[in-house]
Amino acid sequence: METMPQELAIDIRAHEWHVAEQLLAAAMAHAWEQGCLKLIVHTPLAASQVAGFIHDLGFTFSRERGVGGAHVLEFYLDLYLRPHPREPRF
Repeated sequence: METMPQELAIDIRAHEWHVAEQLLAAAMAHAWEQGCLKLIVHTPLAASQVAGFIHDLGFTFSRERGVGGAHVLEFYLDLYLRPHPREPRF
């Protein structure tokens, strides 16, 4: 099976957090269903603010780094964990 990189952008505005949270949950569920092995998340949020929520969606936090001035979080598909969505707490 050939894998193709997919990109999804969620533009988060301060007054639209509830919408962004729902979009993020839908994006992570789609990635899990498509068998994506790695997620690269560009976010101004710290790993501690996002990792638990994404973990419950089936991905394990790998590392946090800067790339070209952007803050990036990397996650890998947890092959042993089924997604258990919960309410985001950003």
